[in-house]
Amino acid sequence: MQADSIFLSDAIVLPSLGILLAGLVMLRGVFGRFTVYVALATGATALAFMGSYAVEGLSWFRIANAVLATVWYALAGVRLSRLGRF
Repeated sequence: MQADSIFLSDAIVLPSLGILLAGLVMLRGVFGRFTVYVALATGATALAFMGSYAVEGLSWFRIANAVLATVWYALAGVRLSRLGRF
Protein backbone atom coordinates (compact mmCIF):
# COMPACT_ATOMS: atom_id res chain seq x y z
CA MET A 1 0.00 0.00 0.00
CA GLN A 2 1.43 3.37 -0.97
CA ALA A 3 1.71 6.30 1.40
CA ASP A 4 -0.92 8.34 -0.47
CA SER A 5 -3.32 5.38 -0.31
CA ILE A 6 -2.87 5.23 3.44
CA PHE A 7 -3.50 8.97 3.73
CA LEU A 8 -6.59 8.70 1.53
CA SER A 9 -8.03 5.86 3.54
CA ASP A 10 -7.31 7.71 6.79
CA ALA A 11 -8.97 10.84 5.42
CA ILE A 12 -12.08 8.82 4.57
CA VAL A 13 -12.27 6.23 7.30
CA LEU A 14 -11.45 8.20 10.46
CA PRO A 15 -14.09 10.94 10.02
CA SER A 16 -16.62 8.34 8.87
CA LEU A 17 -16.03 6.21 11.94
CA GLY A 18 -16.54 9.36 14.01
CA ILE A 19 -19.85 9.89 12.23
CA LEU A 20 -20.74 6.25 12.93
CA LEU A 21 -20.08 6.68 16.65
CA ALA A 22 -22.00 9.97 16.65
CA GLY A 23 -24.88 8.16 14.95
CA LEU A 24 -24.94 5.55 17.69
CA VAL A 25 -25.14 8.32 20.29
CA MET A 26 -27.77 10.14 18.23
CA LEU A 27 -30.11 7.15 18.50
CA ARG A 28 -31.24 8.45 21.89
CA GLY A 29 -31.00 12.15 21.09
CA VAL A 30 -33.13 14.82 19.51
CA PHE A 31 -31.98 14.09 15.98
CA GLY A 32 -34.43 12.52 13.55
CA ARG A 33 -34.23 8.88 12.59
CA PHE A 34 -33.26 9.74 9.02
CA THR A 35 -30.21 11.66 10.25
CA VAL A 36 -29.24 8.71 12.44
CA TYR A 37 -29.61 6.23 9.59
CA VAL A 38 -27.50 8.41 7.29
CA ALA A 39 -24.80 8.51 9.98
CA LEU A 40 -24.85 4.73 10.36
CA ALA A 41 -24.78 4.23 6.59
CA THR A 42 -21.81 6.61 6.34
CA GLY A 43 -19.84 4.52 8.80
CA ALA A 44 -20.85 1.30 7.07
CA THR A 45 -19.72 2.55 3.67
CA ALA A 46 -16.37 3.57 5.15
CA LEU A 47 -15.83 0.04 6.41
CA ALA A 48 -16.92 -1.36 3.04
CA PHE A 49 -14.50 0.99 1.29
CA MET A 50 -11.65 -0.44 3.36
CA GLY A 51 -12.54 -3.80 1.88
CA SER A 52 -11.67 -2.43 -1.55
CA TYR A 53 -8.01 -3.04 -0.76
CA ALA A 54 -8.74 -6.77 -0.57
CA VAL A 55 -11.64 -7.18 -3.02
CA GLU A 56 -11.88 -5.60 -6.46
CA GLY A 57 -15.00 -3.64 -7.28
CA LEU A 58 -15.67 -2.08 -3.88
CA SER A 59 -14.06 1.26 -4.65
CA TRP A 60 -17.44 2.79 -5.52
CA PHE A 61 -18.11 2.88 -1.78
CA ARG A 62 -15.77 5.88 -1.67
CA ILE A 63 -18.26 7.92 -3.70
CA ALA A 64 -21.23 6.64 -1.69
CA ASN A 65 -19.39 7.53 1.50
CA ALA A 66 -18.67 11.07 0.29
CA VAL A 67 -22.31 11.65 -0.65
CA LEU A 68 -23.63 10.25 2.62
CA ALA A 69 -21.14 12.24 4.69
CA THR A 70 -22.14 15.44 2.90
CA VAL A 71 -25.83 14.74 3.50
CA TRP A 72 -25.16 13.92 7.17
CA TYR A 73 -23.14 17.11 7.73
CA ALA A 74 -26.00 19.14 6.24
CA LEU A 75 -28.71 17.38 8.29
CA ALA A 76 -26.75 17.58 11.52
CA GLY A 77 -25.85 21.23 10.86
CA VAL A 78 -29.48 22.21 10.27
CA ARG A 79 -30.61 20.43 13.42
CA LEU A 80 -27.83 21.94 15.52
CA SER A 81 -28.61 25.42 14.22
CA ARG A 82 -32.26 24.94 15.20
CA LEU A 83 -31.23 23.81 18.66
CA GLY A 84 -29.05 26.91 19.02
CA ARG A 85 -32.01 29.23 18.50
CA PHE A 86 -33.76 28.23 21.71
